[in-house]
Amino acid sequence: MGSSMDEAKTALDAVRNFSLKSLPRVEELGSIFSFASAIETSEKIVKLYRAFPDAVLNDLPDQNLLNIKQYAQSVLVVWDQMLIFESTKQNAIGERDSLIQQLDANYISQFSFFVPLIRVRTHYLR
Repeated sequence: MGSSMDEAKTALDAVRNFSLKSLPRVEELGSIFSFASAIETSEKIVKLYRAFPDAVLNDLPDQNLLNIKQYAQSVLVVWDQMLIFESTKQNAIGERDSLIQQLDANYISQFSFFVPLIRVRTHYLR
């Protein structure tokens, strides 16, 4: 495997294996500041990444491999920000809402990127 392919695979696996159980933080943040509402989108993202077959990586140009890595990193950054979020910050509710909106936007753009690649692989399997 080439370096770009290794990096894309590592990024895919990081999203696939992320522990979503740690995201809501209801007990720590309370229901108003928790990220419970981000779980549905997070589950969709993980499902999308798990649907992407690793075998497709061999056929992708470097730019697509880089896109996969960057998409995965953008999701992981949002999740990491959710994990370190503090409800005592000024404008905490605005920051919380912004993180949830970023996650939603990531899902929409990544769905548009990944689904055609998933379909290509399905076509090859016929």
